[in-house]
Amino acid sequence: MLYATSPNSRFSKKQFLCISLAPFVVITIVLTVLLVLGILPRMVFVFLAAIHGGGCVGDFYWTYLLSEEPENIEVEDTESGFNIYIKAE
Repeated sequence: MLYATSPNSRFSKKQFLCISLAPFVVITIVLTVLLVLGILPRMVFVFLAAIHGGGCVGDFYWTYLLSEEPENIEVEDTESGFNIYIKAE
């Protein structure tokens, strides 16, 4: 599994949601473009898209967890997950 991390970096809720979903969006767009251009056969596309989507389940779960949190949070990226902090106002 490929995984990128930026330990001890803090992001806003919206920033972390974008960071979490970006790999799914970008790779899905690339696969779809390859399919439309005829470079990728349909069955290969279905196989790769299914494997890719399944691999992104963790990102979808993080997105779900973050969607339940208030807007005034900061998310700290760690090597094993993330920590959520409420910003002092």
